[in-house]
Amino acid sequence: MEETAIIKSLPSYSNSKEVFRELKHNGSRSAGAINKLFETEADRQGLLKWKTDYDLKHGEGACDLYLKECCDRGTMLHENIESFYKGEAPVYDDETLGKYLKLQQQYHDEFLCDVEPIFIEKLVVNEKLKMHGIVDCIGFYKGKLSIIDFKFASKEKDEQYITDYRRQVAVYALIIYKETGLLIEQCVIACGSHKNPNDPKVQIFKYKTSILVKALIDQLTSINYFKMLNGELKLYKVTNENDKSIVVCAESSDEALTFSEDDTELTCQLLGISTGVEKGIISC
Repeated sequence: MEETAIIKSLPSYSNSKEVFRELKHNGSRSAGAINKLFETEADRQGLLKWKTDYDLKHGEGACDLYLKECCDRGTMLHENIESFYKGEAPVYDDETLGKYLKLQQQYHDEFLCDVEPIFIEKLVVNEKLKMHGIVDCIGFYKGKLSIIDFKFASKEKDEQYITDYRRQVAVYALIIYKETGLLIEQCVIACGSHKNPNDPKVQIFKYKTSILVKALIDQLTSINYFKMLNGELKLYKVTNENDKSIVVCAESSDEALTFSEDDTELTCQLLGISTGVEKGIISC
């Protein structure tokens, strides 16, 4: 089955409040909630300090207004992107967009014109992993099948500080892999910023999906996420050509982590290596 057909076989869900309530009731975590699992006390204190300092500089309540503005910006630009790909009139007109109008145009000219979507705003769910998320776009970027995330910010991003973005798209990739058996080759994060509204910037970060997913699995294993699924983990050792062992979760009693145990090639594709699986329980 070709890649497009495989992606189109993903289950359909409504992006309704009822669906999200049901997912939460069943213990499923969104990509954002997965990110929060890695939030440290230092992160929380740093955010609190930033909010306090912002209010001291700009006035009481200024930080809340700024955060609302950021949220509104994201909503307007995301909804207009969705309308663009549906061939519909923009939800928000030029006057409403105001200072974000040039950013929208630049984002289109430097990025969106190279994207051919299969799905826009697609809810993906894997019940066994207890994960879900809304993918901004699954489609082709410059001809390569990709998971695509639209991001907007007040200023340009330093790549070393977008760990959360990378983890987010890795969650989507892992869910899609578990649902379809297809490991999408590439993840693309496009960040549009408007520090100077008259000279907006678009940064495009591209990643090999297998590297991001392997990092995600390692991170989730480090916090015992998979033990939270009440499955007895069995780990399998994969040895590369230099005889360096890589440990990967390969099976659990609830099949949450069954990475094609009988498909050596696909398992190795996920890990980005070229040799086989040495079966045997190592540890939890």
